[in-house]
Amino acid sequence: MKENLTCEACERELIAYLDGALTPSVARVIERHVTSCARCAAAADDYRALAAQLRAMPLLPAPADLEQ
Repeated sequence: MKENLTCEACERELIAYLDGALTPSVARVIERHVTSCARCAAAADDYRALAAQLRAMPLLPAPADLEQ
């Protein structure tokens, strides 16, 4: 991955980065960009907040007739 990452390229990888799904070398490139770019840092914060909201949602039981 290029060291001089564009915001568009960074944003395509943000969710994988936040999930820890990138290789260490790619994660370092994304991390450097996010720490130096206000736009991408804000996007990462938005994704983190959304993930926290999703984790806080209650789990609902599946309807009994779902398999039908």
